[in-house]
Amino acid sequence: MLSKTERIKLALELVEHKDISQDDCIRIIHKILSKEPTIQDHKVIVKGNRKYARWTDSEIKELMKLKSMGKSNKTIAKQLKRTTNSIRVKLNKIKKNNNDINSNGIIKRKWNVMEDKTMIDMLAEGKSFGEIAKTLKRTPKAVMLRYYNKYYKK
Repeated sequence: MLSKTERIKLALELVEHKDISQDDCIRIIHKILSKEPTIQDHKVIVKGNRKYARWTDSEIKELMKLKSMGKSNKTIAKQLKRTTNSIRVKLNKIKKNNNDINSNGIIKRKWNVMEDKTMIDMLAEGKSFGEIAKTLKRTPKAVMLRYYNKYYKK
C-alpha cells in the first residue's frame, strides 16, 4: 500500500494528466489526510474513476462541443471518462435550465437585423434556403421557419 505522501503525489499527477479534476483531487487529498483510505478512495486514485465527480466548466464546454458535432452519448462518455447515463442526465439538465439549447446540444442563436436583411436580399436574388443557410451558418429549416414566421404570415 502506498504511503500518504505517495498517494497525494499520485493524485496530483492524475490532475496534471487530466485523468481527474482538481475538485476530485482536493477531495482525495482531504480523505487521505483525514483518515486511512478506503477501497473506494484507492479505486478513485488508481483508476481515475469519475463516478459522482462534479462537472467542470471545461467538461461542460467539451460536452456541448462534441454533442453539437453530432457525436453519440457513448462516444462522448468514452472521451470524457463518464458513463453514458451521466452524459444523458447532464444534457437533460442543461436543456432544462437553458431553453436556448436544442436536443442535439446546439446553442440556438437569436436572429439579428443583419441576418434578416441578408436572408431577404438572398431570397430576392432567387437563392434557396440551403444556400442562405450556409451563408448565415444556420440550418435550412431555421431559415425557412424564420422566413415563414416573420415575413410570410403577414
